This record gives sequence, structure tokens and C-alpha cells, in this order.
Amino acid sequence: GSRSVSIGNYTTSNNKYSSKDITLQPTGYNVNVGYFAGKELISGTRSINIGAGAGQKNNQDDNICIGYKTGYSVTGNKNIFFGNNSGETANGDNNIGIGRNTLVGDTTTTFGNNVCIGNEAGRYIKSDNNICIGKDSISKNTIGSDNIAIGFKSGENLGGVNSISNILIGKNSGLGCTNKENIYIGNDSGKSNVEGKSNVYIGTNAGQNAVGVESVIIGFSAGSGTTTTDTIIGFNAGQLATGYKNTLIGYNAGKTCIHNNTLIGF
Repeated sequence: GSRSVSIGNYTTSNNKYSSKDITLQPTGYNVNVGYFAGKELISGTRSINIGAGAGQKNNQDDNICIGYKTGYSVTGNKNIFFGNNSGETANGDNNIGIGRNTLVGDTTTTFGNNVCIGNEAGRYIKSDNNICIGKDSISKNTIGSDNIAIGFKSGENLGGVNSISNILIGKNSGLGCTNKENIYIGNDSGKSNVEGKSNVYIGTNAGQNAVGVESVIIGFSAGSGTTTTDTIIGFNAGQLATGYKNTLIGYNAGKTCIHNNTLIGF
């Protein structure tokens, strides 16, 4: 062919070495480019380290580390880290971190099967099966497993062993959430509910300042007061409500109510 760039033994050499083929070896097949990249990669295989300090202390298999100190001392296999300091001290398998300081990890806690995309996304995650997409999503604390956060600062302060199985979608959704099994969909939904669990908030500003557990709030700015244990559906329904155990359905329904109300209609 023409206009090609080939680096490596026997590349584009079929005519001269037609009998050669790749064979499985116990070590090798690594690509290291950059100051100290893959410096201690002695027995590991099939890894790619590009950037100063990328994979410097990594001696495992099938890792791809691209950027300054990405995967610097990663101790797992089959990880992909792209962005300065991504996965710098990660300890686990099958993680994907794309963006500066994603999945930095530490050398003492094993975690796996996480996908974090966006600068600082999932920076301190040390658990399994989390997805965080967006700058600063789940970026402040260690968390439990099986969380999904999508959007700028979604679940930013999510943390603690109880923070499991949350779905947070939208800018600032579940920003302060520290508990489990919440579904917040919409910008600023569930933004201030710190200890709430088993809530469903859907809509921009839905349950923005709500606290408590087991509420269903659907609609723009619905239940954005400090409500708890409510069912609120409709545009601005229960917007300024400050009570609990309310059922409010309809446009502006129960906008300023307190406790134990059932209000249906405009």
C-alpha cells in the first residue's frame, strides 16, 4: 500500500516474511510511549501505555492508559483510562474512565465494571457497577454499587455505603443524595434530598427541596417544597407544600398545602 505508517516487528512485511504469524506468548505485545510509560511492565501482556508515567507501575494485562499518569499504578486487568490522572491508583478490573481524574481509586480497595466519562466523574468510586457521565458526576465521595448518574454534577455528593441503586439523570439531579433506590430525572430534581430513599421524582425541579422517603413527584417544579411521603403529579403541583402524606394531582394542585390532603384538579 501507500501513505502508511507502520511500527513494530514484521509490520507490512508480508512479502518478505510470508511464513510469520502472531503466536501467543506468556508476556509481551505491549506498546509504551512516553517518559516512564510502562516502566515496570515486565510480565504483563497486551497493554498500551501512552503519556508520561502512563501505566508506570502497572504489570497487569490488557490495560489501555493514555494521558499523563493514567493508570500509573493500576493493579487490575482489562481497564481503559483516557485523560490525565485517570485511574491513577485504580485497583480492579473492567473499568472505563474517560476524562481528567476519572476513577482515580486507591491501591487498597478493589472495584470493577464502572464506566465514568467526564472530568472528575467518579473520582473516588471504589465500588462496582456504577455509570457516571458528565463533569463532576459522583465526584466527591466513595459510594455503594449499582448507581447511574448522567448530567453535570448529577449525584455529585452521592456517598456512603448506603448509596446504592440510584438513577439520577439531569444537571444537579440528586446533587446531595446519600441514600438508596431513588429515581430522579430532570434538571435539579431531588437536588436537596440528602437522606431520602425509594423516591421517584420526574421533571425539571421536581422535588427540588423535598426531603423524606417513598414519594412520587411528577411534573415541572412539582413538590419542590419540603414535602415527604407524598404523591404529587402536575405542573407546579405542591410547589410550595411543606407537609406530608398528600395526594395532589393537577395543575397547581395543593400548591401551598401542609398535611394529609387529597386534592385533584386545577
